[in-house]
Amino acid sequence: MRTLERQIRSLEQKYEASKSEDMKKEYRRQQKNCRKTWKRSKAMRAVSIVELKRTQREMIQGDMDCRTGEARADRGEPSACGVDRQEVHQPRTAVS
Repeated sequence: MRTLERQIRSLEQKYEASKSEDMKKEYRRQQKNCRKTWKRSKAMRAVSIVELKRTQREMIQGDMDCRTGEARADRGEPSACGVDRQEVHQPRTAVS
C-alpha cells in the first residue's frame, strides 16, 4: 500500500521535473495505473477486514456453543444441538 503511494508521489515528481512531453505522458500513464492498483487493493483490503471480523465472530460463537454443549454433556443433559454424545461416538464393528 505504502509502496504504491510512494511510487505515485515519485512519478508526480518525475512528471514535474521532466521537460519532454513524451516522458510526461509516460509518467502520467504509469501514475494512473498505480492509482488504479492502489484503489483496487484498498477495496479488497476493506472487504477482507469485514470478512475476517465475521469469521472471528463465528469462531467465538462456535467455541461458546461447544463449551455449553460440553458442560451439558458432563451434567448428563442433552447437548444444545439435539445430538447426544453417545449417538455420535458409537463403537464400530471389527473388520475381519
